[in-house]
Amino acid sequence: MCTTAARLAARVPSVLRSQSLSVNSPSTGGLSHLICKSIRSNPKRFAGIRMAHGGLASSALVAVLMLTFIGITIPARLHQRSEADYAAAYAHGYAINLGFLEYRERFGTLPATPDDLKEALASKAIQDPDGAIAEALKDMDGSSYSPSGDLAALPKKKTRTLRGTALRNASLRSTDDEPAGGIAFTRYELRLPGPDKKLGTDDDLIMRDGLIIKAVEPEEEQTPDATNKP
Repeated sequence: MCTTAARLAARVPSVLRSQSLSVNSPSTGGLSHLICKSIRSNPKRFAGIRMAHGGLASSALVAVLMLTFIGITIPARLHQRSEADYAAAYAHGYAINLGFLEYRERFGTLPATPDDLKEALASKAIQDPDGAIAEALKDMDGSSYSPSGDLAALPKKKTRTLRGTALRNASLRSTDDEPAGGIAFTRYELRLPGPDKKLGTDDDLIMRDGLIIKAVEPEEEQTPDATNKP
């Protein structure tokens, strides 16, 4: 207000000139004080100054509200971005699990190594129309895949003599689709990289038989019993 009044020094009213003030006699601070005093004593003449100050205060209030709103929404935006990154990592894992299921449907067992699944895709033994499974397998680390299973209990078959047409039909059968005896992998565990796309960090994911969980759960999600154990 005083600064604006100083700019109006050239328009000093006759009330100030009657107080025997010369141009060189008063200091700048004293002149500003007198001008401010004159404005307060005659507010009708300087009504625009109050309006200007009101507009300035309103602008400052709007700026403060905007900064407050931005500060409140930043954590929510960061959380949404983190969830989106995790959703992409989950989709990557589900594509790999789909390949495992297709392999088991075709051969009766889970692949022993990721290379077995890649070979099945390359030979068209497993269908992958959109290429999602092959794309998910590109960066898969074979050392993070651990299949497991039980010894297959194969029933003993009685031998019998085949004659005529039955013998010819038996010789034409293909045994490629039948699972081999021995170990049939029925379960697996696979460690996947998280949103940072680096394996071996705290944001890794672990997929067990198609169920994906976080390798390290946040502290607030832990149960009190687990955190209070000695």
